[in-house]
Amino acid sequence: MPSDRMSLLVMSCDRYADLWNPMSDCLKRFWPDCPYEILLSTESLSPAPETAFHRVIHSGSAAWSGRLLDTLNAVTTPYTMLLLDDLWPSQTISTAAMEGILDLMERDGIGDVHLRNEGSDQRDYDKDPAYRIYASDAPYRISASASIWNTAFLTSVLRPEESAWEFERIGSYREDALKLPVLVCKASPLSVVCDSGAVEQGRWEPLALTFAKEQGIAVDSTKRPVKNWRDRLKKSIKSFVYNVNPKLILAIQNRIYRAQQSRKK
Repeated sequence: MPSDRMSLLVMSCDRYADLWNPMSDCLKRFWPDCPYEILLSTESLSPAPETAFHRVIHSGSAAWSGRLLDTLNAVTTPYTMLLLDDLWPSQTISTAAMEGILDLMERDGIGDVHLRNEGSDQRDYDKDPAYRIYASDAPYRISASASIWNTAFLTSVLRPEESAWEFERIGSYREDALKLPVLVCKASPLSVVCDSGAVEQGRWEPLALTFAKEQGIAVDSTKRPVKNWRDRLKKSIKSFVYNVNPKLILAIQNRIYRAQQSRKK
């Protein structure tokens, strides 16, 4: 029987069904003793029966957050580890490390622990030197990246009409998101193939394809193009602009978003 403490949820969509087998293979290889129920969320398709997924949750919601909310309604555990479909594990995952994070979350009433050491505007967490705590006004304090969530806290932050990017940008400053502390691991217990994922904006990261070939993991590379130097240049420029002043950039993005929403009404 899977653990009743946490579920491992892989968020996906039918359009990214070609990522399911590689994700499954990576989970089997790098977390063979995973004690948690592994769920896959998508609209209507189902993975092959031999994959690592124990259960598939289908949702017809058009928005990413709506599908996630529908999926969380089927989650029965108090904690949920959230992984996007292209964040393939690339090194052995320690179940003991994950249990240690759950112990901390239960002890201190933590809402979310980012598993990968990323972001800024954090200070050392007084109660445990292995973590940092996000400031309440930190950009991307709420993130769709790999995290362990208090399931009820995650549900409270979501709005059914929002995309994953809106969930991060708007959700980080939502009142419900400020009710519980959010931490980040200093030493990440989860290594992934590429920091931004195996696929970005619908294109394969070349490093992901190289990794799959080296590991003997079957990937259907005909479903989508491979990133080229132009794609990498565009990303570098965007990253440079954002890193000049993350809070200002996010504030501008959110102001534009709210103005668009007001016009729709």
